[in-house]
Amino acid sequence: MTAGSGRHRHIALFAERGSPLLAALDVGFPPARSSADTPVAAPELVVYGTTAQLLAAIASGRFTAAVLDAGTGRVDRDLLHTLAGAEVTTLVIDRRLPRRDWVALGASAVAGVPADHAALVDGVQQAPLGRPASPAHRAPFGALIAVIGGEGTARATTTAVLAQAWADRGEPVVLADLAVHAHQRVLHHVRDDHTGLMDLLEACRFGPPGSDLIDGTTVPVPARGYRLLPGLVRSSDWIAVRPAALAAALDGLRARGTTVVAEVGSDLEGEEATGSIDIADRNLLARTVVRAADAAVVVAMASPTGLHDLAALLGDLHDLHDTDTPRPVVVALVATPPRRQPRRRQRAITQVRDLLHGHSATCDPRGVLVLPSAHREEQHHPARRLPRRVGRFGRALAARITELDDAAQPRSPGRAAEPVPVVPGQLGHWLGPDGVDPA
Repeated sequence: MTAGSGRHRHIALFAERGSPLLAALDVGFPPARSSADTPVAAPELVVYGTTAQLLAAIASGRFTAAVLDAGTGRVDRDLLHTLAGAEVTTLVIDRRLPRRDWVALGASAVAGVPADHAALVDGVQQAPLGRPASPAHRAPFGALIAVIGGEGTARATTTAVLAQAWADRGEPVVLADLAVHAHQRVLHHVRDDHTGLMDLLEACRFGPPGSDLIDGTTVPVPARGYRLLPGLVRSSDWIAVRPAALAAALDGLRARGTTVVAEVGSDLEGEEATGSIDIADRNLLARTVVRAADAAVVVAMASPTGLHDLAALLGDLHDLHDTDTPRPVVVALVATPPRRQPRRRQRAITQVRDLLHGHSATCDPRGVLVLPSAHREEQHHPARRLPRRVGRFGRALAARITELDDAAQPRSPGRAAEPVPVVPGQLGHWLGPDGVDPA
């Protein structure tokens, strides 16, 4: 194949000034087309020096292929994922040996520094089209349970109680603090210099997380039987969380059959509802966990405002749910009227049950459990188990979740939905049976 032939007519090149790749090709900045002595039919090659410029060029729809210089240090899983979503063929140029498994990260192909311009173009033209096949997940694959709630709803306590109860079954458990306002590191006495989640996400940019990395980024809590993945040190750190790395981190945590109990916030709005990419990015942690979860525990306050917030949260779960199978949902009620006021207590529980059944299309209501009043934060100490009364609540919560086979045998992440061909006549037509416009 010659440089003047092939399926790609416009190729974007991502490299930095002075890189060996640009020196070999004898091109440079500002962005320039191929040299004047190149045949007219040769593909256009345009150089970009930043990811923002590259992504803007790809968004224009002009380019069908991209060459990425791994030496920039900015080629990672999320960039490749974005380009694959735009149906752009990607060739990663990596001069280091041994090379990373760029194809597993999402690249179409990988090669060393080409000898000249023609060799580069030939490499792009020979790269396979379409997305690379996703690697099969190794069994066993652990369950993912999302604990969702607003601030001040004992969400952190409920998460810890559930993780302890699940660990009591003898299964490996990781408590992942994935809330924007992360409090588990405070309750478990973890210093801020143990960045946990951010270290895991950084490693997942360039490869799958191994056992050593998981053990290094999590903190053992021997008294309760689980490991803790400390969350964001500052709430503003959400800006560094990227979707593909986060999905790989969750898969890595679950890959060894480990059950992940993830605490997330109640903000689930995305770009579709708000028109804001920033809001979607800020809520990325919660949205990703809820979409992938096998079951959800919603923590709510048994008060008028708490029930109002619960109704709104169930609506957000309905909007975010993208499968036909109802997701098991258990509501943990906090601060219910005391037992000496049985009518008020039962009224609050009945109201929550009615809310759950109103969303039964996407939530499988597994009932309402009442968190005991003994859930004060000062009772949290990582060297001790949680109080016995709260522990009984955790065991009941875990048993309620596993009542369904779906929760007991979690689903593995599947492939994204593929386009379905439309059969002629399947969508009907505007004309009536007699061929006359009804209007």
